[in-house]
Amino acid sequence: MHIRWNSTYHMLNSCRGYTNTLSVFYNDKFDDNLLTEDMWNLCFKFLDFLKVFYDATCNCSGVYYPTSPIALNDLYAISLTFEKYRFQSDLFENICEVMEGKYKKYWEEVPYTFCFGAIMDPRIKLTGLELILKEIEKNLSITMPLKITNIQKNVNDTYKLYEKKYAAASVQGSQAPHRPSSSGSNASSSQAVFGLLASKAKQKGVVSSCNEFFKYLDTDFTEFMTEEEKQKLDILGWWKAHSRNFPVLSIMARDVLTTPVSTVASESAFSAGGRVLDEKRTRLTPKNLEALMCVKDWDDADFRAHSFVDEDLACDEEENKSTPSISVD
Repeated sequence: MHIRWNSTYHMLNSCRGYTNTLSVFYNDKFDDNLLTEDMWNLCFKFLDFLKVFYDATCNCSGVYYPTSPIALNDLYAISLTFEKYRFQSDLFENICEVMEGKYKKYWEEVPYTFCFGAIMDPRIKLTGLELILKEIEKNLSITMPLKITNIQKNVNDTYKLYEKKYAAASVQGSQAPHRPSSSGSNASSSQAVFGLLASKAKQKGVVSSCNEFFKYLDTDFTEFMTEEEKQKLDILGWWKAHSRNFPVLSIMARDVLTTPVSTVASESAFSAGGRVLDEKRTRLTPKNLEALMCVKDWDDADFRAHSFVDEDLACDEEENKSTPSISVD
């Protein structure tokens, strides 16, 4: 029987605090001594291993904050997890071997969207991106085909296109000072990246500041940021506050940062439609179905309730609601 990894994560996580009860029930029922303290320790170690993947899924599926600048943070955190657990035991060695194979298949060639998003993050920029890619290569013992010089050239070429289109546009009005607010994403992967940058990277000038892009790269914006401000920086708000200094680059940053890195958010809309129209509710007209979906979406937007939905849990909850309860008098 194949079980999805996120179901395993939720199952093990729900067992915390009930280990003694579950051990007594299982061992007495099956006259076995399988659920021992050592076995639970191994299970919770595996839970910690899976947590980085669950956090990455939730982070990259967010809808209220930019996901393109945090995708590489999660990829780095995953590579660090492989490096940490790879040789802890035969169990983790076999698991890591299979999962690393899939990781390399999909992410050995990092999409330019992730790189552009990282560069547009004033805490990372080009220097931090180069360090993150090198650390991922080291943790996985691979050589990425993507070179930092090619990335820089592509970003600069993209900026020139924006400059050609928007250079003549003037910025109207003045911007009020911006105070950093919560980014909304899980902080664990970001903490790992910022710790790496603090220990090994120094933001430095690349070339003389001949345009907005190189002026941005040459300026250290994190020098006077506290650690809390770095963790909770609202990147879109930061670019809005600095749009007078970077009128063209801020437009490019807005377009780059708002590109979603996951299709989960859009796919969840189709999943929600399937829960409205099912085998027990098939006579809804397309117009009524559209109206119900739109009202639900607008209502969620008002309460900022859009979020990543774990389909396994959603299905279980729907089944529990549809199962009639039996009362015993």
